[in-house]
Amino acid sequence: MPQILGPTRINQNQKLSLIDNIFINFNDLHCTSDNLLEKVRANLPKFLIVEKLEIKNNYKTKRKKRDYRNFDKDNFLNDLENLKLNEAINNTNNINGKYELLHTKFMETIDKNAPLKILSNKEIKRKNKPWITKGILTSIKEKNRLLKIFLKAKNNFFYERYKFYRDKINHLIRISKKKHYNKKFSQNINNIKSITTHVSFSNIRIL
Repeated sequence: MPQILGPTRINQNQKLSLIDNIFINFNDLHCTSDNLLEKVRANLPKFLIVEKLEIKNNYKTKRKKRDYRNFDKDNFLNDLENLKLNEAINNTNNINGKYELLHTKFMETIDKNAPLKILSNKEIKRKNKPWITKGILTSIKEKNRLLKIFLKAKNNFFYERYKFYRDKINHLIRISKKKHYNKKFSQNINNIKSITTHVSFSNIRIL
């Protein structure tokens, strides 16, 4: 949802334009936003104040994603058509009411065809580390199996095999991670915003 609704740039001809904005994707937060009237540069400075944001409880928030396994495009479009949104919107005079109706009905249709699914801890880790391939996951399982055998047998032979797998996997992960971010940089070479969104400073060190 856009938070800046007033013009952010006023040129010499008094032409107004909104070329900057602040967007949020939290529907349950109370926010205050506006432009600062002190013109310190070509564009007016903007601000956003978010009240009662309890960061300490964020770790309890369940991460979700949409489940598209049973998604059918035709069924989705038919459900939208059956809503008769144009007719419903035209019966509402208030512009905010029109948007709320459109948004509510549209999201209900999406939830029906592609419901939200709570991610497991493994899925969250996998999502946070896209460079961990299925092959690497298979090797990690084998490494863990060898570790269990070594801990049970206390045999140097199994320890050497475990150590070989561990070092080999760590090497493969470093290579896969480097390839992942090299590809990310190559695909977004002209889009610095996308790069800074997906790459943290700690990850840049490996390039």
